[in-house]
Amino acid sequence: MVERVTDLLRGGEVKAGDRFPTEKELYERFGASRTAVRSAIAQMEGQGLIGKVAGRGGEVLTLPAGGEAQSA
Repeated sequence: MVERVTDLLRGGEVKAGDRFPTEKELYERFGASRTAVRSAIAQMEGQGLIGKVAGRGGEVLTLPAGGEAQSA
């Protein structure tokens, strides 16, 4: 799941500073469970790719390098 979500960043759909899709948007888009999406988001936050910004929700902090994402 992390790989699929990280591909959003790699694919140019979003860039650093953009709002990151909500959990609901992600689980509807990928047909994944909320648990899988939450786990992927937590891993991406741990890698410093996304973060929470007061009043804005999730935000893309940085773009991933080549093949660093791990699948959940």
